[in-house]
Amino acid sequence: MNNQSVAFRLEGLSKTFYPLIPWHRHRAVEAVRGINLPVPRGCILSLLGPNGAGKTTTIKMIAGLLLATHGSVTFYDEAGNELRSRPRLGAVLEGTRNLYWRLSPRENLYYFGELKGLPLSQIRRETDELLGMFDLADKARASTQTLSRGMQQKVAVAIALLGGPEILLLDEPTLGLDVESSRLIQRRLRELVERERCTIILTTHQMELAARVADRIGIISHGRLIAEDSLANLIAFFRRQDYELQLPAAEWERLRREVSQFKFTEEPGSLDAEVTVVFHLDNTAGYYALSERLLMLRPQFISLRQVTPSLEDIFLEITRHYSEEDAGGKL
Repeated sequence: MNNQSVAFRLEGLSKTFYPLIPWHRHRAVEAVRGINLPVPRGCILSLLGPNGAGKTTTIKMIAGLLLATHGSVTFYDEAGNELRSRPRLGAVLEGTRNLYWRLSPRENLYYFGELKGLPLSQIRRETDELLGMFDLADKARASTQTLSRGMQQKVAVAIALLGGPEILLLDEPTLGLDVESSRLIQRRLRELVERERCTIILTTHQMELAARVADRIGIISHGRLIAEDSLANLIAFFRRQDYELQLPAAEWERLRREVSQFKFTEEPGSLDAEVTVVFHLDNTAGYYALSERLLMLRPQFISLRQVTPSLEDIFLEITRHYSEEDAGGKL
C-alpha cells in the first residue's frame, strides 16, 4: 500500500510496562507486540479483541499519549509525504474521563476548542451544531456531572468531532448510549469518512456495530494483530460448509442415530417442540453425502439453509485458534 493512500502506518509497534521496582522487571507486561499495520485514508478500521488484548494501549500510542517501547507511528499527508507532527486528531478514550465534570457541555466544548487552537467564531458555530446534533441543547448549561451516562458519552464524542479532525480514535464510543443515539453516531461516522475522508480507528465489543460501520476489521489477541481485512474477505476466508436444519424435536430423536457419522451441534429451536441442528461439513462432498442421507430418511423438517459466519463467529474462531496454537503472527 503506497503512502498516498495511507493516513498513518504502524511499524513494529510494541509497548512493555515495567514495574517501578528494578528487581521485579521479570514481571514486565507486554501489552502490545510488534504490530505492523498501514491504515488507509478515509476508512473506518474497527479493532476487536478480548479485554486486555492491547487495543486501548495501541490507540494511546497512536494519539501520542503513550510512548512506544519499540516501533513507530508515521503519519502522511495526501501527497504521501511523511508528516513531522500529528494531523488534526480527535479522541474518545476510556469513556468520559476526558470531560471536566463541573463544567457544562457548552463550557467543555469551548475549553477543548480553545485547546485545539480554533477561532472563537468557529468554536461558537460548531458548539451550537454539535449540541443540536446530539440533542444536548436543553442541557447545554447543566453541570456535566448531573447528566446521564449516555449524555456524558455524547459530550465526549462531540468534543472529539470539534474542529473537523482528520483522524478519529474512538474507544467504545457508543458505550452507555440508547439505540437511537448509537445509530446517530454511526451515521455521523460514515458521513465523516465518505464526505471528508476522515480516518477512524474504532474499538468496540459490539460485533454488530463493527460489522455495520467498519470498512476493515482488525483482531488483536495477547498484544498481537492476528487478522486484518475487510469483513467480506474475512467471511469468505472463514466460510465453512455449515448447514442449519430446523425440525420438530420428535423427528430429530428419530434421525439422530441415522446421521451420527456427520459432525453436528444441536440447540433448542424457537419453540420448545423444535430443535436446530447445525451440521459441520468438511467440503462439498460432505454436503452431498448429507443430502443423500436426508433424502433417504425423508425427515419432516421446517427449514434447511447454509450458515454464513457472523463477525462474532469469525472473531471467536480466530482468537480460539490463536490461543490454542499460540500463533506468532498475523493470519
